[in-house]
Amino acid sequence: MVFGSLYLLIVSLFGNIFLTLDMYIMKTRIIQTVLIVIFGTAISQAQIGIRAGVNFADWSISGSNEQDEVVDADRTTFLIGLNIGLTLEFPISDRLSLQPELHFIQKGVNDKSKSSDPVQYESKVLMNYAEIALMAKYNLLDFGEKNGLYLGLSPYFGYGLSGEISYEDDEQSYEFKIIFDDQFNFFQRIDYGLGLGFGLHFGNAFLDARYNLGISNIIDSNGLVDSDLKIYNRGILIGLGYRF
Repeated sequence: MVFGSLYLLIVSLFGNIFLTLDMYIMKTRIIQTVLIVIFGTAISQAQIGIRAGVNFADWSISGSNEQDEVVDADRTTFLIGLNIGLTLEFPISDRLSLQPELHFIQKGVNDKSKSSDPVQYESKVLMNYAEIALMAKYNLLDFGEKNGLYLGLSPYFGYGLSGEISYEDDEQSYEFKIIFDDQFNFFQRIDYGLGLGFGLHFGNAFLDARYNLGISNIIDSNGLVDSDLKIYNRGILIGLGYRF
């Protein structure tokens, strides 16, 4: 009698375990099916695109270097750099989409003396980056069947590829390559930040404008004497693109 009751208890216990496991597997399969349908639909509707434009690059400079002033913020002007890239847009809803991007982008700054300076000179810092971004796009307005206005927010991560610094005054001129993360160049290779912008799309073509706000200090001030110098990349990007 005791063994019979124990047998029934064990059978009942394992039966409940297998039933619970079977229900869990069924729910997991349902969730997997739903995710496959959702992502499969998004992937099937994804549009690859190309984008090309210019970057009006500048620096935001704070702090100082007592030993050797690297650049004077009052004399800097925009550097016009190239920006080309690939985009892949995944629709999430009628209004919202996600757009991973891969860019080649040029950043830096121009530095030019004032007319009142004793030495007249021009210098330029040009840095080439490979950059990935993930833009969240919100279609704000529609006008016509395939035309509209959208807003975009995109965190980005940049990796320095190469760069150069050039200088020229009345008596001399020189150029030298930037070696990122080098103790004598002081430039950091990694750059990251946040992009804000808007755009117009006309069918498959689009025109957009963005402001890139760098939040990583691209200068290693630890290698400079008596320095708390901080430099951040800034940029106004204007581009044309086409989605296939």
